[in-house]
Amino acid sequence: RVPDASASGRVAAEFGPQGLRVSWSGARIAIGGGDIEADGALSRASGGEMALENVTLGVSAVPVTVLKDFMSVALPSEGRLYGNVDLSGTMDSVTVAGRMDLLEPGASATSGEIEGVLHLRRPWGVTGLTARLTPLDLGLVSRGAEGLLLDGAVNLDLQADGRLDTGVRVVVVGTDPDPDTEASYVSLEGIIREVDGEIQVSLDGELRPLSIGDIFGEES
Repeated sequence: RVPDASASGRVAAEFGPQGLRVSWSGARIAIGGGDIEADGALSRASGGEMALENVTLGVSAVPVTVLKDFMSVALPSEGRLYGNVDLSGTMDSVTVAGRMDLLEPGASATSGEIEGVLHLRRPWGVTGLTARLTPLDLGLVSRGAEGLLLDGAVNLDLQADGRLDTGVRVVVVGTDPDPDTEASYVSLEGIIREVDGEIQVSLDGELRPLSIGDIFGEES
């Protein structure tokens, strides 16, 4: 379901023997009390596939809750997103680069960065994907994980590469951002693959060291 929104901006369309191209500039979408500003183009060559051309999205005060209209999972956050995303390429290979800040009531701000190539057609996967969250408030994780009480914050770095049919290699590194505590280092490395329509995850971890008292709340 598409959430309630209003849009304005300039749109141009070209259609001919070589294909279709639709471009927009100064586009503004008002949604959930926030705004998305967009520029770029969508093209399809004759006999070819759709492609994004230099699409830029500027996000300001867009509530995370609007994403639930596009996703089948519950989102625990009540915060708002600020940042920008650049997209280009076909659905099979979409190059993405962006930075987003999450401002959550009662929690510290979380900044996220992402860069790489997304393969959005089967076999799904990524190429050279890197992502970073600094810091991730673990209280937000607790809201989406029933019975798990986490506290504090952690910096997360992720690297991923591959396709689900042959396996996506994933490396996740978490570090404690608090300079006043003993440094904690957690790493996970492994493979995510699809076998007979089911996702299988195999990960190995390393702790050097993990401060349990700083991570888990008193009631967990």
